Amino acid sequence: MKILLIFFLILTLIDTPSVQTAFSPTNAPMNYPVQADVIPFLKNIIASCLPFSAAQSVGLRCETSLTSLVVPYNPEKIVTDLTQLICRIVTFTPQNQNVVVRVDVFNLAKQYFIKIDTNQSRFS
Repeated sequence: MKILLIFFLILTLIDTPSVQTAFSPTNAPMNYPVQADVIPFLKNIIASCLPFSAAQSVGLRCETSLTSLVVPYNPEKIVTDLTQLICRIVTFTPQNQNVVVRVDVFNLAKQYFIKIDTNQSRFS
């Protein structure tokens, strides 16, 4: 991060607009919704948090009765929001307890929800 900042400052000093545009906010990653199966996406996000939860001595797992759920969603927003939420929950969950992320469909104005529970018993 420091190297990138130093590189950007050097580019600013030598005033090279063609290179500076590569770091401008208008060239930020594309942030757009897609319509796809969200279940494997959510499972992989949760799986990516397993090393963090193991380091905190907290169990983490994903449960769902759904085999697929095709919905419109913004992948970048789900990755950042769900990862941050799971990490915060794991951080404040006492050791030797579980965090269970359940993915279910609730027929409430055609909105989809993810339920996250913390359990008292340790699972293996």
